[in-house]
Amino acid sequence: MILFVVCDLSQPGRDYRPLCARLETADGGFCRLWESVWLIDTLERPKWWRDELRRHGDPKDRIFVSRLHQRWAALQLDGAIRWLLDPARRW
Repeated sequence: MILFVVCDLSQPGRDYRPLCARLETADGGFCRLWESVWLIDTLERPKWWRDELRRHGDPKDRIFVSRLHQRWAALQLDGAIRWLLDPARRW
């Protein structure tokens, strides 16, 4: 399934590379839309990813994970559009 992940990282100066690296290990791949917004292709549920990311961030960070369905629209996001349209995506 494709998940939409938003991480509002609250600690300036904190090393968030482990959190980003964890998102990049999603079993079906990832697409980073903006600094703290990701799409990931995974077999794991949103709750699992929320809990997993919490382990790699700060307790005050805000994390939102939701399943993305095939009815979506985008503009000026060519890389994300190509990623989402890839036949390898597991909707």
